[in-house]
Amino acid sequence: MEMQGMAPDALETALREYFGHAAFRGQQMEVVQAILAGRDVGVFWTTGAGKSLCYQLPAVLGHTVLVVSPLISLMQDQVHRFNATVGAQGSCSRLRAVFLGSAQFDPRAEAAALAGEFCLVYVTPEKLTSSNFLSRLRSMPKLLAAIDEAHCISEWGHDFRPAYRSLRALREELPQLPLMALTATASPRVQEDIVQQLKLRQALLSRNSFDRPNLQIRCSRKTSRAADYRRIAQDIAAMKGSTIVYAMTQSETEALAGFLQNNGLKVAAYHGSLSLGEREEAHVSFLNGQIPVIVATVAFGMGIDKPDVRRIIHYGPPKTVEEYFQQIGRAGRDGFEAVCELISADSDFGSYSSEFYLKGLSEEQRKVVQGSTQRLRAFASTNTCRRRWLLEYFGEEPAFPSGKCGTCDWCQASDSSTASGAGSSRDFRAAVAPILRAVAATQRFPQPITQILAILTGSRKPGAMSIAAAVAAAQKEIQEMRQALPQAMRKEAVVRELILSLCEAGYLERSTVASQAKFRSSFEVYSLTDSGQAALKAKAPVMLPVSLAVQQLEEEEERKLRARRKEVASFGLDAQNLPQEALEDNSPVVWYIRKLQHWKDSGKAELVRKAEQHEELRHKILKWRDEAAVRLRLAPAAVLSEHAAVALAYVQPTLEGVRSAGVRIAGAESLAALIAEAKPTAEVQGEIKQVAAEGAQEVQGIPSPVRLRVRMQLPPGLVTPPTKWPGAIYKPGKGGAKPPWEHSYDRFCQGESLESIALSPAAGRPIQTPTVRSHILTAWTHGKPVDLNRLFQDTALPLETEWLQMEEAAATVKANFAAEVKLKEILAAVLGDSVNRDAALKSDADKELERQWYERLRVWEAFRKVGFSPTFSEEPDAKRQRL
Repeated sequence: MEMQGMAPDALETALREYFGHAAFRGQQMEVVQAILAGRDVGVFWTTGAGKSLCYQLPAVLGHTVLVVSPLISLMQDQVHRFNATVGAQGSCSRLRAVFLGSAQFDPRAEAAALAGEFCLVYVTPEKLTSSNFLSRLRSMPKLLAAIDEAHCISEWGHDFRPAYRSLRALREELPQLPLMALTATASPRVQEDIVQQLKLRQALLSRNSFDRPNLQIRCSRKTSRAADYRRIAQDIAAMKGSTIVYAMTQSETEALAGFLQNNGLKVAAYHGSLSLGEREEAHVSFLNGQIPVIVATVAFGMGIDKPDVRRIIHYGPPKTVEEYFQQIGRAGRDGFEAVCELISADSDFGSYSSEFYLKGLSEEQRKVVQGSTQRLRAFASTNTCRRRWLLEYFGEEPAFPSGKCGTCDWCQASDSSTASGAGSSRDFRAAVAPILRAVAATQRFPQPITQILAILTGSRKPGAMSIAAAVAAAQKEIQEMRQALPQAMRKEAVVRELILSLCEAGYLERSTVASQAKFRSSFEVYSLTDSGQAALKAKAPVMLPVSLAVQQLEEEEERKLRARRKEVASFGLDAQNLPQEALEDNSPVVWYIRKLQHWKDSGKAELVRKAEQHEELRHKILKWRDEAAVRLRLAPAAVLSEHAAVALAYVQPTLEGVRSAGVRIAGAESLAALIAEAKPTAEVQGEIKQVAAEGAQEVQGIPSPVRLRVRMQLPPGLVTPPTKWPGAIYKPGKGGAKPPWEHSYDRFCQGESLESIALSPAAGRPIQTPTVRSHILTAWTHGKPVDLNRLFQDTALPLETEWLQMEEAAATVKANFAAEVKLKEILAAVLGDSVNRDAALKSDADKELERQWYERLRVWEAFRKVGFSPTFSEEPDAKRQRL
């Protein structure tokens, strides 16, 4: 098939006439001249560099160009675009494009195409290599062939398609036919394979830079779905232009699209389960600008030719580096700036090891895909310039000075950071020591990252009995290590980043194992390498790069710490002299300040007064401290710290609680008395007693004055409930952690007082003593033995008359003790409708009386749920009075 080239002037004239371009870009003219001269050509250019012109221009110059494309949507897109632009300019009807395949419903289209009535004929590889189609091409004069997305022919590529492999038949059937192979995502190895597979002869191999300077590349970590969705919505709303959001699954696509729609954005969803018509409508609406945002799976990858896409967001990574590069290539094709952000969790990459994503691939292909997945994982956490990383991956040396592009998030962060910022190395020995110890504890049976995090936080022990003992032995040591770390270094997000860095640095090894779970075929586990074991034993520095994510988390934590110091100082506390733990976000001090501020801001007189009473008590406690310090010639902090005074003001304990808060000096009794004075006044207490006496009724013929003296008697020692409450369902906390009631129960069993537990509960912020007592009663309803005398030693238990009143009230409202009991209904039946009045209409005596009754109701409820019947007996002085 003899062909002749064309002079540059003639090509430039055709370029202006048909395509409206003033000049060729890059190596376009050289490629066009080569194919017109009958040479094979390999075009390996980045997305947006103008590859399609290389075969479309020869088509308008009298040739018929057969274009092989992998996607029907992509073919349709290019046919419509060509016919609406180039095809509309020519007076010759032949200057039109057509596609052949299953979506072509015109029965005359194929015959017309083979008769030379179209200059561009798009076909799928399956169509091209069908039984008689190839042989019918022999009669077509001036035929050229262009194989688009040519990386699909290589087993070394990310998107290998067996049908592309059969395109070798094109060379065998039509040996003189000039071939052009085009792709934007081929590594050097894949480029060589394309040339080999298609048997390109003396080919012109045209390569340009894979660099896209107008793309601002960013990577960030997932936090929570709700927070991530909100941030994506805010980012899209803040930027004009079109946005493509890629999601990993169809369900994620629908959920995210729905969220964005509910936040006022015009959005379309696109995925494989939608009908052809629905996908077409979404596709066209996005292309013509009616819908500015499309949320899609990778099914939307190649079929987009929209020049003004200003943002690409990946919520979860694609499977390979090549897919990622191809997808961000959809942004900024007009040459203007565009933002590309990858939002991922490390676990996302592990999911691609499952059979769901690898089925149908040969062993060699699996290795290629998994290798590229791991490289993309490294890209998401790299400590170098991201554009530089991508260019080196595709075998290109970066042209920008110092290897820094200056526009990616890493470069911008490292330019603006201090010497300890992103990119620099630092000794993370203290921060990674608990991680290495936690992994060492499970070395015989390597565990996934969720179990490692559980061991680090102490939220639970691994389920396997074989490693439980090793974990238990390490748990205390790990917690001591972590307690010495700044709060930022204890955050789960930082721990995950450090685990990634330890893997990259060779201290930890990540491997994939098969799962026995029904819906999960594999998961990743972690174990120590020889370097990791040596680092754990030697206690030498562990130098790791400061990742961008860690730097950002540290900067955010520092910003929050400054805000908390300001918050604490506004409360009248000396933030500079508070210990670090007192300034943490969930510390008792910060929590208490915010609680009081919430009461003040509520506008409710009752809560405002409550806040004032708490502050007044705290000032009295601090005044007592200062006077005691002068009297004993001690520093005030040696008597009582400011943050301990906060806890005492909230919990309002007795003498035992005061001492457990650290007040060990002579005269602690006076502080306990001061706190006791802050409780309801004698006047209120007297009013309560009067109301209670008036409300007491004759019960079963026994006069109430006598029954008021009949008190509950509890058996000594541990008491196991007769039955476990049927409604007691054990609900662990986040990550399998113990619920708060179980923490309180364990500490109570170890001998701690209720007040001591209330001052420093597991949640980190003080709680009221009755809350701790409620925790222990919850444990009792779960069938756990409790020392009832210890539990109620400072508490007024229900008198017999009160017990009987509650029993009668329960019968009145038909309480069901197999389920949750509505205590307010019981109380209303005891005290009357006043219980249901608006809180603003209740006196202090009313409120205090209800509080005291609720304490008794909770005891009665817990006893009744487990079928425990207490005994009652008269006090000695009551007997004497009766006699």
